[in-house]
Amino acid sequence: MTRKLAATVAGVGVVASVLVAVPATPANAGPVICDRGSTAVKWDYIKKPWKITHVGSKENFSGGEMRRTITVERIRRLQASVELHTGAEVESGLATKIIASLKGKVDLTLAGEGEWTRKSSEKVEWRMKKQGRYMFYAGRRQASGYWQVYRCDGGTKWIAGKYGFAKSFSLNTEGAVWCKARPSRKSLAYVVKKHHC
Repeated sequence: MTRKLAATVAGVGVVASVLVAVPATPANAGPVICDRGSTAVKWDYIKKPWKITHVGSKENFSGGEMRRTITVERIRRLQASVELHTGAEVESGLATKIIASLKGKVDLTLAGEGEWTRKSSEKVEWRMKKQGRYMFYAGRRQASGYWQVYRCDGGTKWIAGKYGFAKSFSLNTEGAVWCKARPSRKSLAYVVKKHHC
């Protein structure tokens, strides 16, 4: 993470899930804003684009419907990882917390730290009813972002701690798209058509 990004993250701060305002006392230097000793993860620049992991194509100019089982070859592997800004490894407990926090931010089921997509190929049985070219595919959302951990100090302020970059991937999505179709821009089919048709 660059100095500029680190400064931005540190300057933004963290909003506690529950804000409790109480009058200051000699034993309490300021209003209570968090549970003493608790931690929170702040995120910036979160993304969750589709990543195509497997792809293959077939054409149907037979004049009728075709039904085929397609072998969709792997073109990319995805990895889930959590790194410190120094490039060093993060202890497993913290990595688990960060991935869980990212999962909540992107509202996806994500792979745990260190996991890879495994399948070398996908087999898809499909009907091709229209004339033309079809792309068969599999893929996932790849979620990523810059994180920073904050610790609640005495209940009155958040103290910035470790920071870095994390990424993971969602459950597998597979399907087919006719190259003359107009799939939703939010779909994996749209990405496949744009890059492979």
